[in-house]
Amino acid sequence: MLYAGLPGSAVDSLIKRDFAPAADRLRAVIARERAIPAIHAAARANLKNPPKEFTDLAIRMTKGSVGGFQGSVAAWTKSAAIRDETLLKEFEEVNAKVTVSTQNFAATETRTPDARSMSGPISSVTDRELLQKNPALILTISARMVVLKKRRRCNAASLFYGYSWT
Repeated sequence: MLYAGLPGSAVDSLIKRDFAPAADRLRAVIARERAIPAIHAAARANLKNPPKEFTDLAIRMTKGSVGGFQGSVAAWTKSAAIRDETLLKEFEEVNAKVTVSTQNFAATETRTPDARSMSGPISSVTDRELLQKNPALILTISARMVVLKKRRRCNAASLFYGYSWT
């Protein structure tokens, strides 16, 4: 979900914080928007068979970013009293490209038929066999969850599927 949330939050933080003149922040918005297609390409290259829940949420987040680029970011440029027409034109071109790139990214996210689910019961034969052969594993997983939940760093998937946020 990092790939889905990063583009919108990177631009949003520039338009919502009044830390520099609007024209300077707009230049930074343009620079960040130019990098967004590379983020989408990296996501396609690096993400293989993500959990269905993550994919669904990433698609929703990406669609929200499209609305942000078309709506609030474009509206901010108009309300920020930027008088540099060349800069505004450059923004409109880059923003149009990033909007299309983001729409394409949301549309091409695929849910593979064998995508693993994090929320359902243990469904794979391998997982069931593992637990039948080693019932103590359930106690080990449960004990580890208690420790990690106290640290707020864990969910069931992190233990069972080997993900780690520590």
